[in-house]
Amino acid sequence: MDQDTCRTISKIIVKLSTAGKTEVDPKGVKDLVHYAGKSEEYLKFTHEKLLKQLKKKHSEIRLGVFLIIEAFFKKSAFYRELFLDEFRTILDLTVGSNSATSSLPPPLEAAELLKLRTLNAFHKWQEKFSKTHPRLPIAYNYIKSVLKIDFGDQLKLNLEEARAAQEQREHVERSKASHLEALQQDIQDHQEEISNLILEIRNCINLIIPKPEEFMGANEKLHSDKIADDIDMREHGFTAPISISIELSHRHRADIVVTEDNDAAIETLKGLYLRAKNRYCPMLTQWLRMARKCGDDEQLKTVVKMKEDLESEVARYGELNLIPSAYKASDLSNYECRNSDDDEDDDDDDEDFEDVPEKHGYEEFAIAPPVVPKHILSDAKRNHPHPSATTTSTATSWNIIQPLKSDELHDPTYGMKPPLMKQLLSVSAASISAPKSEKAASQEVGDRKSKLLSIAPKLPFDVDLYHWEDTDLHAPSIEVADTGVHRFWQPLDREGETIENPDGVAALRTRKIEFSGTFVPIEWSCRAPLPSGNLCPRKDREKCPFHGRIIPRDENGNPTNEEDAIRLKVEREKTEQAKPPDWQDPKFLKDLQAEIGMDLTIRASKRGGKSFADKYPQLTDVRKLKDDPRKRLEKKIFNKKSLKRVATALDAANAKKFRDKFGDQFNYTG
Repeated sequence: MDQDTCRTISKIIVKLSTAGKTEVDPKGVKDLVHYAGKSEEYLKFTHEKLLKQLKKKHSEIRLGVFLIIEAFFKKSAFYRELFLDEFRTILDLTVGSNSATSSLPPPLEAAELLKLRTLNAFHKWQEKFSKTHPRLPIAYNYIKSVLKIDFGDQLKLNLEEARAAQEQREHVERSKASHLEALQQDIQDHQEEISNLILEIRNCINLIIPKPEEFMGANEKLHSDKIADDIDMREHGFTAPISISIELSHRHRADIVVTEDNDAAIETLKGLYLRAKNRYCPMLTQWLRMARKCGDDEQLKTVVKMKEDLESEVARYGELNLIPSAYKASDLSNYECRNSDDDEDDDDDDEDFEDVPEKHGYEEFAIAPPVVPKHILSDAKRNHPHPSATTTSTATSWNIIQPLKSDELHDPTYGMKPPLMKQLLSVSAASISAPKSEKAASQEVGDRKSKLLSIAPKLPFDVDLYHWEDTDLHAPSIEVADTGVHRFWQPLDREGETIENPDGVAALRTRKIEFSGTFVPIEWSCRAPLPSGNLCPRKDREKCPFHGRIIPRDENGNPTNEEDAIRLKVEREKTEQAKPPDWQDPKFLKDLQAEIGMDLTIRASKRGGKSFADKYPQLTDVRKLKDDPRKRLEKKIFNKKSLKRVATALDAANAKKFRDKFGDQFNYTG
């Protein structure tokens, strides 16, 4: 056999089997038949190559190979004999008849199509070539009896499935058409109402809050623009135009006082707002969902425009802070009375004053006594009891412990507010009661002591506390004990020998406490901007697996630290530079390749060679089907190095906890 012819046959088989199509290329099959039909040796070589390619674990490749086999089976009687020789192998690889390897490789759609095409081909071959090839009816009966496949039911089932799928598609199309017609009718009926509603809400808000442009004339604007154009920036020290970016925070709600002038407009606005919020906003949301489902771009644009306009006006109403008229009117009247500049009002106010003689002992500024807690007052009264009725009280100076009298509390010169007066009145009333007995006082002290002891930290008793007050302390020594082993292993001269502790006295005065740490809950999140517009909600302690080290960010996801912002900007620029140019867009290159027939993709050289996707771009990459988020996380989490690192950290934490609890026991130390 010619080696060039064999290489050509191999290339054609690989090209046809990896095309990823449900129908074989007639021109390629014609060329393959031309080279393989030269002799029986070439035909055997072709059959071997087809079997080798059929064993690939990819259903799309197997489907392409079987299409070639089907074409050869129809054309060559010698190839039909070769096929029947390898009948069991081909049947296992195309139908999955072997119980050990019954499942066909992915993708699933290609596997189902391969099985269907194989059974249909066997049924046709039985009807056409059963008389000339006696082994073919035997193979056909084997499929029916052993594999329990009824070709009539199978073909009928396939036809019914195709008919059901066609009816389902027609039903979906009819449903879309009816829904689209109803949507167009609804939009036509309510579009004018929604437009009028938007206009009414906008006009009402403009009546309540006029725009600044309404207070300025057009001439002033033109004049200011003309002056701004005539200014020479060089005279002010600016040699080049400067752009200043200003970040505006969220605008605050406007306070609107309900008065007689705007009461009617506000009531009308409330009614319009309720109509828009309760009726038209849900209606527009339903229309938008229906337009997206039906795929009508024109109606979708119309609905989106109406929804945006209505939501913007509803949001403007939400920014209004309507203040009731009764509350605000009283405040305004008080404000006008306080700030009135009328001379007549000033004269009237002067006439209201009367001349009053000065009070003897009057202080212009009253100093309120400090507020004393009840428990301090009770302790002070216990130490300084009140005199009995038989003794005469002497005049003493004011003391912080001395409670105020009831008449002093009501004296306005003390300048205390009513809540403070009530508090001191209650304290003074409590001070009038009889002092507590010694037993009650000791009980109160005991309760307080028990509460403090329950809060105080505790340290278990150990050797350092035992020798706490020992001034004369010697280093501990350890006597060499008899281990009970044979005298051959133990020297005789070490009997009764003592060994001093290498730490000396410090071994009896120090205590080793291992701090295992406490769990601190995470109170921050990553907050990195996502492509969807939201912020990353992951709560990691130091590093996010998707966005790197966690840094402080504001409400919009921007870094608050300037250094972090610069670093992220540099990384973003590097990523943009690494991206291929626009003309290397995969979709654009695919369309261009379909038109001109040339692949213009520039691929970077790889040491490991071409990947499966680079070799066979028409086929489905099976590895990507298996590469889901769960598999990727399992690959990272169950990595040997990761498991070893986590196990080491957990063992260290457990060892610290055991040393804290059982450090004084010999069987836990070591």
